[in-house]
Amino acid sequence: MQRSKADLIQRPQSLTEIVTDKLRLSIMEGDLALGLTLSETMLANKFGVSKTPVREALFRLKQEGVVAVIPQKGSFVFLPDAQAANDLCDFRAYIEPLGLQEAYHEGGDEFLDELETLATKMRRMLSREDLVGYLRLDTQFHQTFFSYSKNPYLQDSYALVATKAAALRSHMSMSREKAAASNVQHVELVELLNSGQLDLACQLLKRHILDIKQAFVDSVS
Repeated sequence: MQRSKADLIQRPQSLTEIVTDKLRLSIMEGDLALGLTLSETMLANKFGVSKTPVREALFRLKQEGVVAVIPQKGSFVFLPDAQAANDLCDFRAYIEPLGLQEAYHEGGDEFLDELETLATKMRRMLSREDLVGYLRLDTQFHQTFFSYSKNPYLQDSYALVATKAAALRSHMSMSREKAAASNVQHVELVELLNSGQLDLACQLLKRHILDIKQAFVDSVS
């Protein structure tokens, strides 16, 4: 019997987990800019908690490479150089097609329905000129490949770069025209998958990632 994502019962999150998720999201969406100094006091006030869960959240995000903790100086949002941004895109271009193949075979119609729903919502965000909402859905679109994968190594590998990719996506200058062109590829990807053309979909996904690589690199140069 195949287990649906809707069947899973979620356990309550601890305060540290909640703060970690909120802090990660603030970095992903550009609310906390790349290279920004992170004060425990500032973050505690921002989230309405004590310093303890903030300190623990910073430690967790340090383990993910999203926060840099420098002795005698403090904690900072990660700030990649041009080479790191280039390497991140090359890694995504390698691993995301693998995740797509896994999700296509394991997720079936549920996976395809979710991708199609996200692509439709992204188009709606563009019509509202809501680029923040669009980028949030863009991140979800790519994460979906790994949400439906049953390979824990693929999931863990993508988790190493997912937050950084989202943060860079928010950091770079994304015009409505660029976002619209990007979403055309999202829609085309869904259409290829719906017609069973997995190989062509993987090729398009790789091109989609590499097309934006220079913009990622330029944003931190």
